[in-house]
Amino acid sequence: DLLAGVLAAKETSFSSTTAREARRLECALACVAQLTVGDASALTQSGVAFQEALLDELAAFGTPLARDSRAVREEAAKVAGALVGAHLVPSGSRHALDAYQSGVGGVETGLVDPALRSALARLAAKSRELLRLFVASAAEATTAALTEHPAEVSPNDGKGKDDTSKETQKTTDGTGVYQKNWLEGVFLTTIQLAKHGEVAGLAVSAYLADILPTVLRAQETPDRDFSLVAKRCLTYLKYHVFSDLRALDKAVSAIVVGLSDENWHARAAALKLTQAFAFRHAFVLNESQNAKLRTAVCETLEDPQIEVRHLGRDTVVGFLRGTHHVSGSGKNLRLALVKKAKEARGDGNGKRKKTEKAPGSEFELRNTHGASLGLAAVVLSSPHDTPEWLPPVLVDLAWFATGSSHSLVGETVRHAFGEFKKTHQDTWAETKEKFTNEQWEDVAAGMELAPSYIS
Repeated sequence: DLLAGVLAAKETSFSSTTAREARRLECALACVAQLTVGDASALTQSGVAFQEALLDELAAFGTPLARDSRAVREEAAKVAGALVGAHLVPSGSRHALDAYQSGVGGVETGLVDPALRSALARLAAKSRELLRLFVASAAEATTAALTEHPAEVSPNDGKGKDDTSKETQKTTDGTGVYQKNWLEGVFLTTIQLAKHGEVAGLAVSAYLADILPTVLRAQETPDRDFSLVAKRCLTYLKYHVFSDLRALDKAVSAIVVGLSDENWHARAAALKLTQAFAFRHAFVLNESQNAKLRTAVCETLEDPQIEVRHLGRDTVVGFLRGTHHVSGSGKNLRLALVKKAKEARGDGNGKRKKTEKAPGSEFELRNTHGASLGLAAVVLSSPHDTPEWLPPVLVDLAWFATGSSHSLVGETVRHAFGEFKKTHQDTWAETKEKFTNEQWEDVAAGMELAPSYIS
C-alpha cells in the first residue's frame, strides 16, 4: 500500500507544493533503501515494479531531476543515486542485488524465480539508460546554462561573441531553464554516487569519464548556485580512481579537451583537476597518457588568461617530481622547459630571438611569461635540496627579471625566488656553497639585490 501510495502521488506532483513533492521523494528513497538490502526471500514483484516505475519517472520529460525547486532536485538525485548504485555496482555501499541475480559466487541458488531475475535485468538496463541519457543531454544543457551570459565565452578568444544573442534568448524561455535544471539534477546524482562509493562500478566509472567534460565546462555560469553544484561535483570527481583502463583513457582525453576549452574557467578547472588526477593515478597512467597530459598542461603556460598560466605553472611542478622523477620523464620535461626559456631569451648571450611578432605584442608577452613560468616550475620542483642543475636554472630565471620589461614576468621571478629562499632558509649556508661566485652575483642581480642581502 505504501509503494502504491508513493507512485499515486506522482500524478499530483506537478500541482502539489514543493514541500509535498520533496516529501514524496523522501518516502520513495526510504522505500528504495529497504527494497535493495536484505534477504532475497524478501524481494517481490511489487518491489521491483516500484523501482522500475521510479526509473521511468526519472528518465521521462518533466522528471523531478529538472523541477524548479532545488529541494526537489536534491531529493530526486538521492533516489536516482540509490537506484543506480543498487543495480549497477555490485560492491557499492547500498549492497546491490547481484547476489539476488546470480546467486552467491555466481551459483544459482534457486531463491529468485526467473520472472524476478528478468525484472532485475530490466532494472539494470534502465539504470544504464538513465546514465546514458545524462551524458547524451549534457552538452546541449551546458550550452543553455552558459549562454545565458555572453561574457562567459573567453574574452581572449574572440569566438562566439556575435552568435550568442539567439542562444541567450533561447535560455530565457522554459526550455533553457528546464535544461539547466536537468543538468543540475545530473550533477547532484553524480555527487550522490560519489558520496556513497557507488563510483567503483565499471558502468558508473565509464559514465563519470563521459560526464567529465560537461562538469569542467559548467564551473562558471551566471547562476552562481548552479555553479556551486558543478564545483561540488568536480570536487568529488577529483578523488575518484579510474581502475578500468578504458574509463581511464576516456578521463585523460576529457581532461585534455578541457585544457583547450574556449571557456577559460573550464581550462582553469581542468588544471586543478589534473593536479589531483595525475597524483592519484601515478601508478596507473601509462607513458602515453602521461605525455598527453604533460603536453596539454605545458601549453597552458602561454594561455591568453593570466590565471590559467599561473595554474599551469603549479600543475607542471607535479610532472617534475614523484614518479615522473623516477621514470626520467621529469628530467626530460625539465630540459625542455630550460631549452624553451633559452629560446625565449635569445641565443645564450642575452640577445633576444627575432620573431614574426612585434616586440611588446601580446604574443611576445605570453611567450616570455610562459618561459619564465616554466623555469619557476623547475625551481619550485626542488623545494628543499639544491641539485647540481638548479644553480644554472636560477641564473636563467634571474635574467628574466632584468631582461624583460613586463611586470608579469618580474612578479613571476620574485615569487619563485621568494619561495626558493623560504624553502632553503634552514640550509642556506650549504645552499650557497652549490653556487659559483659568478652564479651568485647573477642571481643577486636578477633579484635586484646586493649579493650580501641573500648571503
